[in-house]
Amino acid sequence: MAKYLSNRVRNFNIGVSSITESDTVLNVIGNTVFTGKVTIPDNNKFVAGDGDDLQIYHDGTDSYIQELGPGLLSIDASYTRIRNVAGDKTVATFTHLTGATGGVQLYWDGSKKLETTSTGATVTGTLTATTFSGNLPTTDLTGSITNAQLAGSITNAKLVNDSVSYGGISLNLGQSDATPAFDLSDATNYPTSSLSGTITNAQLAGSIANNKLVNDSVSYGGISLNLGASDATPAFDLSDATNYPTSSLSGTITNAQLAGSIANAKLVNDSVSYGGISLDLGQSDATPAFDLSDATNYPTSSLSGTITNAQLAGSITNAKLVNSSITVSDGSNSTATALGGTITFSGTNNEVDVAESSGTVTIGLPNNVTIANNLTVTGNLQVDGDTVTVNTSTLTVEDKNIEIAKGAANDAAADGAGITVDSGDGVKTWNWVDSTDSWTSSEHINLASGKGIKLNGTTVLSGTTLGSTIVSSSLTSVGTLGSLTVSGNITANGNIVGDNSTNITGIDGITASTFSGSGANLTSLNASNLGSGTIPDARFPATLPAVSGANLTNLPGSSTVQVTSNSSNDETVYLTFVDGTSGLKEVEADFNLTYNPSTNVLTASNFSGNGSGLTNISNTSEVTITGNSSNNETV
Repeated sequence: MAKYLSNRVRNFNIGVSSITESDTVLNVIGNTVFTGKVTIPDNNKFVAGDGDDLQIYHDGTDSYIQELGPGLLSIDASYTRIRNVAGDKTVATFTHLTGATGGVQLYWDGSKKLETTSTGATVTGTLTATTFSGNLPTTDLTGSITNAQLAGSITNAKLVNDSVSYGGISLNLGQSDATPAFDLSDATNYPTSSLSGTITNAQLAGSIANNKLVNDSVSYGGISLNLGASDATPAFDLSDATNYPTSSLSGTITNAQLAGSIANAKLVNDSVSYGGISLDLGQSDATPAFDLSDATNYPTSSLSGTITNAQLAGSITNAKLVNSSITVSDGSNSTATALGGTITFSGTNNEVDVAESSGTVTIGLPNNVTIANNLTVTGNLQVDGDTVTVNTSTLTVEDKNIEIAKGAANDAAADGAGITVDSGDGVKTWNWVDSTDSWTSSEHINLASGKGIKLNGTTVLSGTTLGSTIVSSSLTSVGTLGSLTVSGNITANGNIVGDNSTNITGIDGITASTFSGSGANLTSLNASNLGSGTIPDARFPATLPAVSGANLTNLPGSSTVQVTSNSSNDETVYLTFVDGTSGLKEVEADFNLTYNPSTNVLTASNFSGNGSGLTNISNTSEVTITGNSSNNETV
């Protein structure tokens, strides 16, 4: 069975009683305003939709927003931003402002890395992908393409050089020539057994006699010789000769005989090499990187740069160094120690510890420090331990104020702070006690003669006088007073007893539960001044004058009260009730239950009941539900 709340209630808690197990739904008709927080335990869900399609919940570790139905989960906003839990760095933004195009920006550690644009996306930094789909011009590529990255064979047309040439025969890559007509004029070591056809004279392995030849003589430049004959100095006519090797010339060619400069290509050796540096004739290298591993006698004065330890051939003696020692000084005394010597750092027992490990010297204080002489701290002294012990006969503090329980969050945290005297006859304390909100001493406080206790600059108690500003006291006995003057009221919890010679004058009024005596001597009493007590019936006249009845009590049940109509006054009145059904009862009122005649509004802190008898309640009323996540109660 569902419970409905449809009346307009503001600023008050709603108590619901008589809820049974079948009452599992609280239906609220109209608007619901939460002034506090709504707490939903782990694995319980906020759901929306007839089929619970939208669900929001927390499983104890993670939080979820789920759309379980067939529809979309739409977030409609002109600007959506996702930030980290601290709220100081943006993770992603989604924008679609009115009149402007939308976009998505993704961030890494608060720095934008990817942004969508009208033509695609812009990436700041490096984009790494395992695969790529699409067309990318090779002109945009950087670096080198490995064989493994090639998709297939490369055609000759893609190569700068797609052919090879040997002995005058040129072939494109991939072509073949079964019988290439190589030019073998420079070839050597071809076996004659591999020759085909006819062997020429040049191919003969030995001498052929002249008589075997058709022609056994030759004639050059006017000189004729039989084969095998010789002319050590033939007088050839070389006027038409060409291509005579200069290596066969004898004598000296003068500069005048040279037609021009001799190109490097005409020289057998046209370069020089020193220390791994080779230069063609005519070239220069201003800063040659010579390999001087075998060089000697290079002057150190000509060296530039720095010689590293690894470049030193051996140890450098101290005598070769400008500074060959280290001087250690304490400000007054100093000692020079040669490089390679030992400098020893020593500490002082219980004052300074010195330790060495892996070439590092550590100088510090021991766990327990003892200063044999005076210790002066020119700065601040901070002690972070639990106990500070001062073993001295005199402690002098220059500060005007000593702070105790520094940093205490409140009086409870400072409880027990104070001063303790460790006496052999028992501990004496002066402490702050939070429960009494006061300073508390375990011992008497003895003031010197003439001194007193002051409050706000005024003495309230001295050795002989109670201060004039003390207007009330809890004294139970003050001894015998010669006189007593009271300017205010006297409240006595017991009897006030006097003798026949005791006079009390100037009394404005006396209030007591009972008066003892005949009252025969009481005169000029005004009944209107009687504030309480009982007047016997015999003291009343037969007919009472008209009175308001405001102070009348214990009226019999048959008494009547005159009631006047009031439906227009804008005021708060209180409903009265009695706590019994019969007999003499007091009329009471609850100030939390009020009524305003002009608005007909009845107001209370709580209403209890199932509301089945309420009628004419508007279904547009609002219920204001206030947050309550801490009370230990069943609702």
